[in-house]
Amino acid sequence: MRSAIEIESLQLKVSNNFRLEVPKLSIAAGAVVGIIGPNGAGKTTLLETMIGVRAADCGCIRIFGESTEFFHRNPKHRRMYGVHLQSFAPGIGLFVSEVIELHGRAFQIDNPKILAELDIGSIQRKRYMNLSRGQRLRVNFYLAAAHCPKLLILDEPTAGLDSRYSRAVRRLARELNSLEGTTILCVSHVPADINLCTDLLWLRNGQIVASMSSSDYIARFLGSVRVEVMFENTDTVQAVFEDVSTWRDVKFAYTRRNRAIFLGEPTICQSILSVAKNFGATGHNVSLPRSADVLEFSAAEA
Repeated sequence: MRSAIEIESLQLKVSNNFRLEVPKLSIAAGAVVGIIGPNGAGKTTLLETMIGVRAADCGCIRIFGESTEFFHRNPKHRRMYGVHLQSFAPGIGLFVSEVIELHGRAFQIDNPKILAELDIGSIQRKRYMNLSRGQRLRVNFYLAAAHCPKLLILDEPTAGLDSRYSRAVRRLARELNSLEGTTILCVSHVPADINLCTDLLWLRNGQIVASMSSSDYIARFLGSVRVEVMFENTDTVQAVFEDVSTWRDVKFAYTRRNRAIFLGEPTICQSILSVAKNFGATGHNVSLPRSADVLEFSAAEA
């Protein structure tokens, strides 16, 4: 299968305390890759290095077979990728309508569907610099996706968006992938975003811990079952958590307010529910592992 991105022997010293190192990585064309890990793991740094915002100290990055050193300089390639970074601020003194017009001239394309889905018409008379965070995210997603790129890079695309627009961004990204074959790299701490991903790239301290399909990641690190039990007070939650989390077949466990969540193999279910009953559980839920559990695990393992 053709690779959208290939990385070999990449090294980048960001500070005295942090270095990004990627010995080898290949991302298949058409994949939707969720880049996960705790804050400070190097997720955004990796994206910035891919698109040339940061220069690596050594190593090679190829996009669709061509070194980034030449790929980003070739005007013919500018339609092949779209970028949505948190720090991106296009023409901050311009009106939104002017920003959209400039994009249309640069790429010789308009995208009424995305304009409508994100209701950008309602903010087109505002200056970009005066937009709220959520409004900027809507405009930035349009600029990244309107020309239907072959590679779409998203850094926290829905963090701060209203639920209506978050759903629209995910729907539009899914359509680009299914209809245009767009390869998507997405850094996100939002479970619904990660739920779209076919593959996961887990970073920690500037290193790749794992790169595999989402299903393989869940099977390897979380197991096949999720048991959630609820209690009236947090002291009981902690007591049950400390008892059960050390069991052999429990792969991962965490707490949230009055809930304890355990992930592992099916053999844990009845035993956990029995312990929970003895501690006076007020309810329980047994299901498959969720994207929220993936994010919890990737952050907890820092």
